[in-house]
Amino acid sequence: MVSYLDRLEEGTKARVLHFDYTDFLCKPRDLDWSFQTFVIDSLAQFLSRSPTSSISSCSNENFTQKVYRSLSCICSDVANLTTLINEARKEKVRELNITLPYALDELELSTLREMTRVHIAQFQTDREFLQVKLY
Repeated sequence: MVSYLDRLEEGTKARVLHFDYTDFLCKPRDLDWSFQTFVIDSLAQFLSRSPTSSISSCSNENFTQKVYRSLSCICSDVANLTTLINEARKEKVRELNITLPYALDELELSTLREMTRVHIAQFQTDREFLQVKLY
């Protein structure tokens, strides 16, 4: 099924990503991490990075898994969205579409724009979403 967020411009498939912030907020977290789990996860992240990796290696699924480790349910939406946008910038994502459970108010949007220095547009169709243009 194709939704309004699934449009991709030709040649930019790997540079336009989608993130469901609603799913992040609703998904249960495994808060019982052992030291061994943490070390194995950190080592896997380190080994998966290579200086010759290209933009095409950043898939929606990989990006989502990586970002889930950086976000926190106890942080504000603005703090989490700032982290999300900064992670997308590191991955050289050109456009990030973020599905939201509710609209952000103007103060939150202006704070987010100021903290990230990117173009952000908020839309409402059948769901709220942000369109973030990084480059």
